[in-house]
Amino acid sequence: MKIQSLEEVLLDMNLVDDSSLEKARLAQREKAVSLNEALLSAGILSDYDLIQALSKQWNISVMNMIGEIEVDPSIIDKLPITFLRKYVMVPVKFHGDAMVVAVNDPTNQEPLFDISKIMDLRDIRRVLAPKQEILAAINRLVAMKEENAKDIMEDMEEEDDEILKD
Repeated sequence: MKIQSLEEVLLDMNLVDDSSLEKARLAQREKAVSLNEALLSAGILSDYDLIQALSKQWNISVMNMIGEIEVDPSIIDKLPITFLRKYVMVPVKFHGDAMVVAVNDPTNQEPLFDISKIMDLRDIRRVLAPKQEILAAINRLVAMKEENAKDIMEDMEEEDDEILKD
């Protein structure tokens, strides 16, 4: 099955017309960025519309809102925050022996292979999500990790106090 080009999908979904597509192509050449970035930076598409088009193009589910992150925050000990932010992706849950990862760019496969190797997983499943949702989810993951560390430190202090009282 041939995958439609993003341009074809956008035109089929009536999200762009020929003149706005040409404007995006010009911005793409001038700024040496991807078509996705050109469409967003030129204000031709919203992140939401782009995600919908990519979902149709690649047949990948969309997660517009990343609510609860169902992974242990200690996962960021293995997957550095800088890595997640650089590639705009975040693990959101385990499903059996597969990890579900929210991504913003479905064409960027290499970091998913890296995650698979680092986490020793056979299966990584992608869902598409808006960039700001992914970055907010990464920030929540960091906050959860910091909160867990704070709780551990408080527990240790309480235990020390109890030992000293004895």
